[in-house]
Parts: sequence; C-alpha cells; structure tokens
Amino acid sequence: MPTDPSSPPASAPARSWRAVWLSYTHPAALRMGFLGFAAGLPFLLLFGTLSFWLREAGIDKSTIGHLSWVGLLFAFKWVWAPLVDKVRLPLLGRLGQRRSWLLLAQSLAIVALIGMALNDPQKRLEMTVYLALALAFASATQDIALDAFRIESAPTAEQGTLAATYQAGYRLAMIWAGAGALWLAARAETQPAAAALQCTMQEGFWQLWQSQAAPSVSAISPAVATANASPVLPRLQPYDASVWRFAYLVMAASMGVGVLTVLFSPEPTQRDEVKNQAAYQALLLHTSSKGVPIWGITAFISLALAVCLMLAGAAGAAWWQALAQATGSPNAWLTAFGLLATVLALRGVGGRWRPAAGSRSQRALAWTQASFVAPFADFLRRYGWHALVILALIAVYRISDIVMGVMAGPFYVDMHFSKTQVASVTKIYGVAMTVAGAFVGGALTTRFGVLRMMMAGAILSALTNLLFAWLWGWGAGAGPELACRNVWGLTMVVSADNFASGLASAAFIAYLSGLTSTQYSATQYALLSSMMVLLPKTLGGFSGEFVDTYGWSNFFTATAFLGLPVLLLIALAARSQRIMAAKAKADTPA
Repeated sequence: MPTDPSSPPASAPARSWRAVWLSYTHPAALRMGFLGFAAGLPFLLLFGTLSFWLREAGIDKSTIGHLSWVGLLFAFKWVWAPLVDKVRLPLLGRLGQRRSWLLLAQSLAIVALIGMALNDPQKRLEMTVYLALALAFASATQDIALDAFRIESAPTAEQGTLAATYQAGYRLAMIWAGAGALWLAARAETQPAAAALQCTMQEGFWQLWQSQAAPSVSAISPAVATANASPVLPRLQPYDASVWRFAYLVMAASMGVGVLTVLFSPEPTQRDEVKNQAAYQALLLHTSSKGVPIWGITAFISLALAVCLMLAGAAGAAWWQALAQATGSPNAWLTAFGLLATVLALRGVGGRWRPAAGSRSQRALAWTQASFVAPFADFLRRYGWHALVILALIAVYRISDIVMGVMAGPFYVDMHFSKTQVASVTKIYGVAMTVAGAFVGGALTTRFGVLRMMMAGAILSALTNLLFAWLWGWGAGAGPELACRNVWGLTMVVSADNFASGLASAAFIAYLSGLTSTQYSATQYALLSSMMVLLPKTLGGFSGEFVDTYGWSNFFTATAFLGLPVLLLIALAARSQRIMAAKAKADTPA
C-alpha cells in the first residue's frame, strides 16, 4: 500500500524538538546541502540572472519570456530518467550509479556555462539559446540523479530533514548565482555607477519613513498614472558584455563544489536491486510467452519522437521549421497518434509481438518495459484514481512562484535598480529569511506533517506576489532621488517572498519524496517534479507579452490568483489520503 507522505508511520514514536534539530547535523543532511548548491547554481543562471543580462543587452521582454521555454526540458526529464536510473556509464560507472551520473551532468553544466560566458547575446542570441538548452539538459540530468541520491540516502521519515538542507544549499546557490553574479558583474564594470543610486541604509530607511508619513505627490502620482503600464526606463549603465563573461566564468568554477562533494560522498545503498532483478526476469518471461502489444510499441515510438521534435522546435532547428511549414505541427500530430495508439493497446486491439526466448529483441523489450513502463505502472497501481488528484496538485503547486519568477529580472531593470542594488537586496538581505524558511519548513513538516505545511506555503506564496504589485505601484514613478526608498521596499518584499518560498519548497520536496518507490526512485521523482514545471513554464513563456499588454501590477496580481486552485487541490489530496489510509486499515488482517 502507498505510504502516507504527510506524517511518520504510526508505529514510529513522536520525535522531540531536540532530535528534529539535531538531525540537521547528520552527514547525509550536510552532503545534501552541498549537492543542493550544485543543483541551484545553473537553475538561476538560466532563469534569473540570464533574463537580467538579456534585458540589459536590450532584448525585449517578449523574447525573454519565450526564452524561458528552455525550462520545459525540466518538464520532460522523465523521458531520459530511466536511462539515468538503469544505464551504467563506462569509466565513470565505477563511482556508482548515482555518483557517476551526477559527475557527468556537472561536467556538462560547467562546459555550457563557459560557452555562455564566451558568447555575447546581443550579437549572437541564437547561440545563447543553444547553450541555454545544453545547460538546462545538464541541470535536469543532475536533478534526476540527485533526487534519487537523496531518496535512497534516508528513510521516508527523514526526508523532511534532507529536503530542508537541500533547499538551504539550493537557495544559497541561487543567492550566489543571482546576487553573486550581479555583484561580480558590477565590480567588473569600467563605468562608475550613477551617484544618484548610491545610498546608505540610514538614508533609505529615512526615505521609506517619510514616504509613509507624507507621500510625495510628485513621486507617487506618476506611479498611479502608470500603474498599468510597463515603461522601459532609461538604463543608467552602458551595456558591457565583458562583465557578464567574467561573472559566468566564476559561476562555472563554482560548480566545483558539487564535483568535490560527489567525489567524496559514498554511493547510497538503498537500491532494491533484488526487486529490480526479479521484475526484469518476470518481464523477460512475459515478453516471450504473452508478447507485447504492437500498438503499445507504436505509442512509445510516437510519443518519444514527439518529445524530440518539441525540443528541436524549442532550439529553433532549421529542419524542424521546414517540417512544421510542410505538416503544420508535427509534434502535435505525433502526440495525438501516440495517445490513440495507447488507447488501442489498453483495449487489446491488434496483435502482439512475441520475440524468441533469449533473443536480443526479447532482452531489449524487457529492459524498455522495466525502465520506461514499470515505474509509471507502479505509481498508478499504488495510488489508483487518487493519482489524478496527486498529479493535479503537483502540476499547479508552484505555479505562482514560477510564472512570477520568469519576469523578476526584467522587473528589477524596469524599476531601474542597479546591479549592485539587485545583488544586495534580492538575495543578500533575503538570505536569512530564505534559509530560515527552508529549515523552519523542514522542522514543521517533520513535526506536523506535509500537507499542513504545503497549505501554509501555498497561501504565503500567493500573498507575497501581491507585495510585488504593491512595490510597483508604490515606486514605479519615483526618480533617482527616491531610489533608496524603493530599495528598502524591495528588501522587505523579497525577504517575505524568500521565507514563503523556502517553507513551501521544503514541504513540497518532502511530499514528492514520500510518493516515490525506492525501486524506481529516479524515474518516478523525475515524473513528479516534471509535472511541477510543465504548466507553470508554459504559462511563464507568455509572461513578457502579458506585462507588455497589462502592466506589472496586473501581472503580479494575476500570478497571485493563479495560486487559488492549489488550496482546493490540497484539501482534495488530504481527503484522498484519508480514504487510502482507511482502505489500508480495512485490508490489514486483524
């Protein structure tokens, strides 16, 4: 029966607060912090810092929004997750299944970052897209192996602790990849920053206090008049590609933290190899005796080709564009045909292929079924129709944060914050709240259960998006003389947003970890985490056009309302959980 991901097993005694906090000092928890750093570094360099770089290079917001679609690679990482789960790499394989794939992915990420550093998107935007795709593929592959590494490193009851330290390292990496990269770029600039944007904390606090006590008509009225507009404010600093080259080269070197951690970490042993071998032998026998539906093979090939064509289209391949002009939408046609073939296979229509026993075809089919079909069949078998509720919740839980995050960099530029201010405020002042949110979320999840903390995190995430709408309406019309006041407003908003994000992420990762089977940990977690980004990343690609049409204030308000369905789905998931628990109790012999 499925395990209850929201609470420890009934037989386990309640853990004291001291035991909960001491669990963060366990070697496995500390390792996850460093590996989380390696996972978070390329992610923000793709979707946060890169958007700031592109906006400063003069790339329009619509193009930046469309470029965020490279993140759809994360939504389809389940396609190659079985390879990460089952295929042993040559040479590197001696390190172990998880460590070898982690090292390979990290090496690819370093190469992609170096390539991005040496390329200027203002001159060769297409090359930036290709390198971003390569970095996204490397980062997604690292996530697959790392998620399996984490799940296999501790039992379900301790996943909240590992999720918290993973999130802490992940967020620290985002601080370094965001604030650190911007700070490095600012330090490398040859032109001095505008004097009007330099301010002390005391000056900023005084301007904040004065604006609350007696709002300036000259400063606030233009903001109200343009609340639903998104003007491109004049850039106070000339564009210099060399400063970004320096920053991204330093980021590539920072990936060495993950490489060293992998080299000095033990391979997890919780692999269920006996079950895997037994399942493979059973599939060998089934393949030769009963065969495989021909429509099932057709469906697998069609859907695999559809995913490949979608990725080629995202990369802007010339041959794909020619094919699309000739056929309309080739990946859509293949997807529809694949789904039809799946229905026919499930209904038993058509013949079956029975390869000869001991043949290479038999082994290939059995391996494909064990790697690609069995993990999904296992998930559906354990959760039944409740899987629909679970997958729907996963698909929308982080939608507010992800859609809003696509436009964070352009927002800071349009508010004419300098790189130094963005580096100092968006991450440095928020670091304590971010890490605190992750650790508090992990501790509360261990103590009170996952779904309760997921509900709290969903509410807080939506509310903090409204704070960004307030910030735009409050400070969009302020000139350089009130820039310090805007910085303090940004500090408070980002601090609240980071705490909510850290708390929600810790609970959500623990929830996903509890849903997987250790027999198929990499593939099942890849499927679940892919569901998390598919819809948000698709919507996020249109965020630039939404801002151009409706303005920043309406954009942030809309992202907050996107979080409302999450609350209903959490309630439905809690109901499904009670039903499954009652059924498990009824099926247990007295």
